[in-house]
Amino acid sequence: MQNRPKGPWTCECGICLGFARIGGRWATAGWRRTFEQRFWGFVHRPDPDSCWEWLGSTDQKGYGQIGLGGRGKGMEKSNRTAWRLTNGPIPPGMNVLHHCDNPSCCNPSHLFLGTLADNNADMKAKLRLEHGATHHAVRFDYSVVEQARQMWSMGKSRQAIAGELGVPYTSVRGWTDSTKRSRTYGS
Repeated sequence: MQNRPKGPWTCECGICLGFARIGGRWATAGWRRTFEQRFWGFVHRPDPDSCWEWLGSTDQKGYGQIGLGGRGKGMEKSNRTAWRLTNGPIPPGMNVLHHCDNPSCCNPSHLFLGTLADNNADMKAKLRLEHGATHHAVRFDYSVVEQARQMWSMGKSRQAIAGELGVPYTSVRGWTDSTKRSRTYGS
C-alpha cells in the first residue's frame, strides 16, 4: 500500500489543493479541473501569432485528440475543441480547417469553418491532395495499365499479359474488365 503524500499541494492554476484517492492510488485533486482547463493544459501557447501545438494524444495523422470526460463519451479532435471553446458550437456538416496546415495546431486564429468540399479545395490549392499517380494507393504506372489494355485489345490472354508485364493476374483482370473501365489507375 502506498503512503499518503504529506502536506497540501498547489500548482500554478491555483485550483489543485490536497490529495484524493483515485483508482487505488493517491493523486492530486487536479482531476477536478474543468474540461476547458484540462484542454488548454495540453496546449503550448508561445505567442498569439504562432501555432499553438497540442501536447497530448494524437492520431496517426498527427491531429490532437482529447477524451470528452469519461468512458464511453468518446474523443474529439483538438482543433474542433479549440474552436468550440473559443467560438461556440460547430454547425452540423461543418469541419474545422487550418490556415496553417499544421494538424496539431490549436490556435483559434489559425482555424476556420468549412465544408468537406471547402477542405478538399483547400488541399488541392495547397497541393496536398493525393490524386492520380501521386495517390498513396497507386501500385502501377499508368503506362503499364495502358500497355496491358492495348495487349488485351490485340487479343492476348490476361494470363499472358500478367506474365509478360510481371504484374498480378487480378490487376490485369481489373484493368481489362469492361464493367470497370470507368476506373483510372495512376492517371
